[in-house]
Amino acid sequence: MLKKTGLVVGTLMGALALAGCGQDAGPAAQPSGEGMTSVSVRGLSASQIASLVITAQPANVTKTLSYDPSTGLFTGRLVLPAGTHTLTAQGYGTDPSQGVVASGSGTVTVTPNTTTTVTLRIHDQTPKQGQQDIAPIIRSVSATKADLVVNEAITVTVDAVDLDGDALSYTWSSDCASSTFGSPTAATTTWSSGTAASCTLQVNVSSRAQNVHESVAVLVYSAPGGGGEGGAQVNGEYVPRPLVTSLYLSGPDIAYQSLYRDTYGYGGVANFAPVNAGQQYELNINVNFDTTYGVFETGLEASCGTLEKRYDSCSYGGYCYSYFLWTAPASGSICKLTGYAINDGLRDDFSAGIRVR
Repeated sequence: MLKKTGLVVGTLMGALALAGCGQDAGPAAQPSGEGMTSVSVRGLSASQIASLVITAQPANVTKTLSYDPSTGLFTGRLVLPAGTHTLTAQGYGTDPSQGVVASGSGTVTVTPNTTTTVTLRIHDQTPKQGQQDIAPIIRSVSATKADLVVNEAITVTVDAVDLDGDALSYTWSSDCASSTFGSPTAATTTWSSGTAASCTLQVNVSSRAQNVHESVAVLVYSAPGGGGEGGAQVNGEYVPRPLVTSLYLSGPDIAYQSLYRDTYGYGGVANFAPVNAGQQYELNINVNFDTTYGVFETGLEASCGTLEKRYDSCSYGGYCYSYFLWTAPASGSICKLTGYAINDGLRDDFSAGIRVR
C-alpha cells in the first residue's frame, strides 16, 4: 500500500544523443534531432508500487521503469525527438484491483547538445483512510423545574452536537409509568406526571449507529393541600473491604522473604523461614484499601516477641504499606504475626507463622 503522506520527487534528465563522428576528411555530422531522456524516481519501493510507467507526448513514447533495490530508484531511458514533451507518470499498486495508485506530470525540452533537468512530483492517488464515527456529544440536559406537583407540566431540553455533521435524533423516556411527554422525539419537549413520585427523565441522542444518553431527576408532589410530602436526597458511599496483600520479612541473618495472599486459591503455606532468637527483623505489610475515602488504619500483631511501628504510608488509603521492627523472642518460640487493615469498621488481616531457633 502506498504511504499516505509526503510527496515523491523524481528527477528526469534529458540529453541529446550525438550523431556518430565522421572521418577526418569528411564533413561534420549534423544533429539527428533526437535526444535521450533519462528518468529516475526516488522514494518509492517495490512493496508500495508494482510498476511505474512514463509516457511522453506528443512523441507517444512509453517506458516502464525498472526498480533498483540497491539505490531505491525506478529508472529507465526514453529516446525522444527534439522539442518539448509532456511526461506523465502512473504508478500501479501491488494489488491489481487498485489500478493507478500514484500519478504525476511534468515537461521536458530536448535540445540538441544540451542536458535538460525537470522535477516531477508523483502524488499518492489512493483514497484517504477512513476512521470510526464520532458519537454525538451532549452539552447539557435541563428541566425548568426539579420540584413540581401532580399534572404540572415542565419543559425539558437536551443540547447536543455531532462533530461529523450527522443528523441527530432524540428519544425521551421516564421511569414513572404515569408520566407523559408532549413530543418524546424532540430536543425540547414538555413532561408531566399523574402521580406523586421521584422520577428520572432520560434522553437518548443518536446519529447513525452511535448512541449516548443523559438523565435529569425530578420530584412530583401531590397537589397543594394533599399529603404534604417532602423529598429526600440519598447519597450512597461504597466502602470496600481492605485487603492485606502480602507480608515481607528481612533481617541480618536471613534473605529477604515475601508471602503473598492466596486470593486465587492456588494453595501454598503462610510460613516464614525460621529466625534467630533476640535478632531484630524488618517486617512490612502491604495493603490495598481500594479507595481514597475513609479513615484508614493498619497494624501488626505478634503473639510473641516485641513490635515497634516505624512508618505508615496509608493515611490516604489506596495501595500502601506499613513498616515495623520485630524482635524475635527466646529460642523454641512459635509465633504468629498478623498484619491488619481497617476502614470504617471493615477489617482484613493476613497471618504468618514463624519458628524461633
